[in-house]
Amino acid sequence: MKEVPIHMNRRFIFWQKWIVVYCVISIILGLVMTFGSTSIIFKSYNQSISEAFWGQPYLHGAVSAYHPWIFAVLGSTITGWSVCFLYLALYPFKRRERWTYYCFIISLLAWAPLDSAFSLYFGIYTEVLFNFGAVVGFAIPLIATFRDFFPKPADV
Repeated sequence: MKEVPIHMNRRFIFWQKWIVVYCVISIILGLVMTFGSTSIIFKSYNQSISEAFWGQPYLHGAVSAYHPWIFAVLGSTITGWSVCFLYLALYPFKRRERWTYYCFIISLLAWAPLDSAFSLYFGIYTEVLFNFGAVVGFAIPLIATFRDFFPKPADV
């Protein structure tokens, strides 16, 4: 690959840092979900789940005992996934290794449509909005860096 002009390096580094920051935010969100599922932060989210499944604005009986566990599982999964993405963004993505770009895209495509489709099916619209925000947060820098990974033939 030919040498990249400095202004393009700055542009690329901006978007690479965007992904790094987004991953750190996702790690924090995952930890908050793991340890604070019943906190005020998740009040409207928990309410939307409760209304969709039980027709009431609060988690009841057995569900209120199950809820912190499932949030801990989901939160720790988000944390782990985000740590992996962070590592990818810090090293191979920064080196413009093409496989990393595929890894981001395929991971997002494997997760977001399935999660969103089931959330729509069950009427959990706040989850769909959350997914949309998460995908957009990664899609913007991936679109912006596409040519860094897939240059036009004349640029090779």
